[in-house]
Amino acid sequence: GLATAAVSSAATDEKHMLFDFRDKDNFNSKKLEEWWESSDTVRTVGMSKATLSLQTTQVFQRGIMFVLLNPQPNGAAFAGIKHSLEGIDLTDHEGLELRVRGQGLKNWKVVLSHSMPQLNDTVTYEGFFSLKNEDFNTITIPFKDILPYRRGRPVDSAPPLQRDRISAFGLQAYGGVYAEDKQAGPGTLEIDYIAAYYNKYKQ
Repeated sequence: GLATAAVSSAATDEKHMLFDFRDKDNFNSKKLEEWWESSDTVRTVGMSKATLSLQTTQVFQRGIMFVLLNPQPNGAAFAGIKHSLEGIDLTDHEGLELRVRGQGLKNWKVVLSHSMPQLNDTVTYEGFFSLKNEDFNTITIPFKDILPYRRGRPVDSAPPLQRDRISAFGLQAYGGVYAEDKQAGPGTLEIDYIAAYYNKYKQ
């Protein structure tokens, strides 16, 4: 009773909505154009694809990322979407919250680009999540679990992410080149919203 109420009120009152795809009045096809594809076709051998669409029915609206992972023989593949976060300071936030449903593929990640002057921009900060059922899930990823990577490998020498230096937010499906659990083929990620939360579980 009490604990549930505390968490649910925190989930509604203590977050900063970054992208609310449910908001028919403010999130329209023009807002959709602010997102861009970020897939392995930036490399010569890349063959994967991602696209973001808006599903608007008479009852609800949400975003859908359609992904096709075409891995290299070693499993390397990624496909996703990105949006600028320039000028957004998330210093006072504890992490990210997503309300999503995955089908077809189960392994996804958040990818944050940065504008930290002391660090090469080929390093991104990544937080991983798996969607094992086909229901909508509220996923929380604390910033302390969003770690530096370069091309799929951890970068131990990189400093912690400066939350006032996040230049772009991204969502990705990945093949799993360095993971035992590899994946390929088509998948969808339905998205209700993406938010940054404050001290979600602190009383």
